Amino acid sequence: AESYFKNALETWQKINNEREMSRVLINLANSRKIQGDYREALNNYLQCLKIMQNLNDVLLLSEILYHLVDLSIEMGNDNVRKYQKQLVTLSTNSDNKLVTQRARLSSVMILQESNRIENKVRSKEIMEEVINDEFTSYEINNYILLSMAKYLFQEYQLFRDEEILDELAPLIERIYKISRRQENYGLLLDLFLLQSELAIFQNRLSEAKFIIYHAKSIAEFRGLHRYTEKLTYEEVSLSFAESKNTAIATKQENFELKSIIHDIKNLLTTSVNIAELIETEPNVTDAIMVFASSIKLSNLEINELL
Repeated sequence: AESYFKNALETWQKINNEREMSRVLINLANSRKIQGDYREALNNYLQCLKIMQNLNDVLLLSEILYHLVDLSIEMGNDNVRKYQKQLVTLSTNSDNKLVTQRARLSSVMILQESNRIENKVRSKEIMEEVINDEFTSYEINNYILLSMAKYLFQEYQLFRDEEILDELAPLIERIYKISRRQENYGLLLDLFLLQSELAIFQNRLSEAKFIIYHAKSIAEFRGLHRYTEKLTYEEVSLSFAESKNTAIATKQENFELKSIIHDIKNLLTTSVNIAELIETEPNVTDAIMVFASSIKLSNLEINELL
């Protein structure tokens, strides 16, 4: 796809068709962004923004600014509010509904970066208002559905309310069907990331491992390096959760073993009848060694218990 966009860009540059050059640059930037090449994507968006200063195309300009807000947040770029402010100003002076929706969603993007609950609630309210409009582009619709799913997951993390999962499940199914129908692998991988996070949070680690493996295979096959990197981070989260589970299990096993050995010690030190029967003093160490041998403990573990 990238070679196609480059060839198309050269063609439009030869005849100095700035509007078509801008369209190609947006597509090229979008392609590079999903591949994780943020610097080149930013350069393409800025090239496009510069060209648009000579054109009176509010719709195309709003699309560039919308993508610049999104990419700036992803990159941690300080210019995010500058682009968002330009987009809001543009929508104020326009009666185009799509321009207005893009401006409102740019506000949602910024609100969602906040840790304050009231900002996240406000972002949900805006999304509900936009999605109930008579017209939304498929891009905006997909963004809202995915953002709503992420919001519900965050809500579930806070309150552990099973009713939230009842609301989340059909939304996940809807997003999955849309991503397959549109062959939108970016949306599909975003959904898999959300599902793996949910599985890890619920301690369904085998399921999380399968989701991550499947998603990473798609990302690598499609050359979507942005998602390969995100999924690698998710693998780290999974490994941490597995280690935590192992540590808890080991601690529980040690506690149970110590409880059993404590009972054996009590039995041997308090039971005179047993000592009389074997005509010797109870040997706690021997008892522990026999018990440890029966459950195949290592020498190091035996020493720790003794």
